[in-house]
Amino acid sequence: MRDLFQINFILPVFIFILFFNTSTVAQSLTSSVPDTTLSKAPEGWTYDVKAGLGGNFNRLEDVPGKETGNTLTMNADWDSRLNYLRSVNELRLFLQISEAMSRTPSLAENVLTSDRLKAGAMYLYNFPSFVWISPFASVDLETNLFKGHSYSATPVDFQVIGEPSPSATAVTKFQLTDSFGITTVKETVGGLARLWSTTACTGEFKLGMAAMQIFADDQLTLNDDPTTAGVIEVKSLEDVKKVGLDGVFTVKGDSWDKKFTWMVYAAFFGPFTVDPELADKDANEFTKAATTEYGMKLSFNPLSWLALSYELRNFREPLIIDEHQITHNVLATLTYKTSGSL
Repeated sequence: MRDLFQINFILPVFIFILFFNTSTVAQSLTSSVPDTTLSKAPEGWTYDVKAGLGGNFNRLEDVPGKETGNTLTMNADWDSRLNYLRSVNELRLFLQISEAMSRTPSLAENVLTSDRLKAGAMYLYNFPSFVWISPFASVDLETNLFKGHSYSATPVDFQVIGEPSPSATAVTKFQLTDSFGITTVKETVGGLARLWSTTACTGEFKLGMAAMQIFADDQLTLNDDPTTAGVIEVKSLEDVKKVGLDGVFTVKGDSWDKKFTWMVYAAFFGPFTVDPELADKDANEFTKAATTEYGMKLSFNPLSWLALSYELRNFREPLIIDEHQITHNVLATLTYKTSGSL
């Protein structure tokens, strides 16, 4: 119900903002000359840094139906970008870190609820006569910074599927992953199309051939059987390598003197070859082993140092976990922003 409430609350706001921007976008697009539709970024090195820190503390005492004790949640975010543009050459670098933890009366542990690091580099060659399309080469990395654990309020056994005996018995905490335990690296060569670029919003589409490596040997993930009381089953992971077609569509914009920013995106990686091979030899690798991701990010800055944000992410990597991993984040954070040129 909480997730449903978040979606029902956020989406009308998002739709209103898009409607509010429609006239501005249309006016910008129709009044632009075709060869100057795309705004040109300043040459040289430019940077953009955003940092945020948030938290919540709650204490309950003798409240009916609630446990007495303290509840603490904290989150920290870092988003930095460094771009270089000189003549026809463009370089884009980025680093994103998102961390969150919580502690409740029922579980006297600092539980890591979000742990994600993303970094990447992309080189583009901008044709002087075709400003709307550029060939590119890029490398992207995603991993976790800290060890990942599974927690239980009562002692349980953890059983690795395929092992003759439990890996741990009568415990409330069990390690699943090491630091940097599941690391994904993707190298792509292709073309980037700048669909439009106005003062209201920008749209880009990337398409190319990519190689993806997922390093996950000896890491574990939950695969619990609800019929086995007192036992939590976990699955052992292995490295995965894929080569295929990669596409990413992104639209982002801002309003109200950049106090409100938004982005929606969708990504698809359809492999032509997979290692290890699929268990079902007759399955179509392009669809059966496809990596998909889509989501949105909304941020409202009523003050320069305060941000209210919402993020939705739906991610599926069937060769690691054959489920849609859905994340909702609603945050109020103290923020610091800076940008400029070097």
